[in-house]
Amino acid sequence: NFEVGPSTARLFTVDASSGATAVTGSLDVSAATTLAGAALSGDITMSNAAAAITHGGTTGLAITSTGGYVDVEAVRFTGLNLGTATVGTVLSLADTGAGVTGTLDSTGNFAVGSAGVGGFAVTASNGNTVVPGTLGVTGATTMSSDLTVTAGGVVTFGVRKAPTKNAMFTACASVDQIISAVGEVVAFGEEALDVDNDFASNMFTAPVAGYYARALHNCKRR
Repeated sequence: NFEVGPSTARLFTVDASSGATAVTGSLDVSAATTLAGAALSGDITMSNAAAAITHGGTTGLAITSTGGYVDVEAVRFTGLNLGTATVGTVLSLADTGAGVTGTLDSTGNFAVGSAGVGGFAVTASNGNTVVPGTLGVTGATTMSSDLTVTAGGVVTFGVRKAPTKNAMFTACASVDQIISAVGEVVAFGEEALDVDNDFASNMFTAPVAGYYARALHNCKRR
């Protein structure tokens, strides 16, 4: 064996049978060093202004913590979860996709579906949203502009007549009226229902262009 230092506390030792070397102090190497394997109980500090860890094999490089997490700058990796030192899981990865804990912000367009295939899309510049499939809404929806439906025909709800409004009304005469001439106006003296105040002066004014259902019940006295 090759030994340096007092017999009771060797500082540098090389085993003659295996070549195993023990260094008690620091080891300074100025040229490239090839290691078949290394086990370290402390930290690795690199002092070059632009340092790199380079893998030259053909399969891959794994940086793994067997009992905890791996921090790269301010990003923390714990298994398939990515986060920070304070929030361990912000992004969760799986073979089938990814999950986000919290808010997902995007300054570019947002699209769901394969490239070149129409899917749910939001344009970043104006917020225009395209839904090629079925849109299900379980809560109340507020629209500040017209709604146009063009599948199998055109149906438009204007701003004034939102879907929560109702243009239907019911009115009846309080007393009998005898019609004795052609073109005589029938007066409805009692207004039973007029949701949006479209009936006035014995006349109903259509709020928007379209089709309206009207029912009239009258009795003929003999």
